[in-house]
Amino acid sequence: PTKMKGKGKCPSSGRTRCTSAMFRPVLCGRHYCKYSNQCIANSAGFSSGDCEGVPRPPRRTRKPTKMKGKGKCPSSGRTRCTSAMFRPVLCGRHYCKYSNQCIANSAGFSSGDCEGVPRPPRRTRKPTKMKGK
Repeated sequence: PTKMKGKGKCPSSGRTRCTSAMFRPVLCGRHYCKYSNQCIANSAGFSSGDCEGVPRPPRRTRKPTKMKGKGKCPSSGRTRCTSAMFRPVLCGRHYCKYSNQCIANSAGFSSGDCEGVPRPPRRTRKPTKMKGK
């Protein structure tokens, strides 16, 4: 590739012969150059072995009805959750945090949209008292 985009390290695809305008972004090369699809990356001089697909954000099950302040995370509003168990989850592309999956479901996320937050390791013994002072 001879043409570079501005001062960046990523080559431009220039004129392409791509017949598909499908948006399936890829990251290529050691500078992680982003292209709209593999065909455009090939036009920029990368082979398919130089590129990896960009994972898509999880899909939402329904649109949120109410937003918290100016944030990107939907409020759960009134819930029908019977358990107050605290098992936090992170949901969606903005990693919205809810105290459990039931509350996340009330905010419009499905269980496939969320991941459990790992618990910190438990202490195995009590700390010893410091001598002195």
